[in-house]
Amino acid sequence: MKIKFIKPAPGYAYFKGDIAVFFEAKASELIKAGFCEKLDREEEKEESDLPVSLPGRAILIKEGFHTIAKVLAAEQTLTDIKGITKPMAESIIAALKPKE
Repeated sequence: MKIKFIKPAPGYAYFKGDIAVFFEAKASELIKAGFCEKLDREEEKEESDLPVSLPGRAILIKEGFHTIAKVLAAEQTLTDIKGITKPMAESIIAALKPKE
C-alpha cells in the first residue's frame, strides 16, 4: 500500500510529506496511529518532469512543484521555500529555462 506521512513516526526514517510503500498490515497500523494517510490513485500517478539532477528537486516536489511549468511560474518566490537559497534558485531557473 502506498502511503504519505503526515508526521514522523518513531522508529521510521520518514518525515512529513514522504511517500512510502508498506505491506498493508503495517500501513494500516501507521494510518490508524495517525502518522500517515493512504494515497488515492490520483496522487499515486502524480509524476514529475523535473530533471533528476536538478538542484533542490526533492524539496520542490515535496512542496508541490512537480512540473517545470510550475517551477518557472514561481521563479520570483522560490526562495520563500524552506531549503531553497538564492544561489540554488538561480541554478534551478537556469537549468529549466529554454536555451536561446
